[in-house]
Amino acid sequence: MRADQRRRLCRILRRAGRPDVADPAGLSFSEAAAIPETFFTVWANVFQLGKLQPGESILVHGGASGIGTTAVLLCHALGMTVYATVGQDEKIAALRPYATAINYKTDDFAEKSAS
Repeated sequence: MRADQRRRLCRILRRAGRPDVADPAGLSFSEAAAIPETFFTVWANVFQLGKLQPGESILVHGGASGIGTTAVLLCHALGMTVYATVGQDEKIAALRPYATAINYKTDDFAEKSAS
């Protein structure tokens, strides 16, 4: 491979499997490392431990955070009904295509997610 064709890679696993994935262009190493970390965290907690299935519902607290947005997007993509709490109305608009977002400072999320 020529020098101008080299890609930055991030390593996900220490051994076995195919551990190297392309580092997304324009991201620092720290930013790129956060991508698999958030997906592994959500996958382990929501799907392996929580055993959430398509058609079920999930309430994601901090829905506009790093882990929160990953949970919202992944659950939405896999067919779950997603509710998310946020602290600002602007964040409601950002999550609207993927979740019913609730501003916990102005609304009762327990009431809204139960309806």
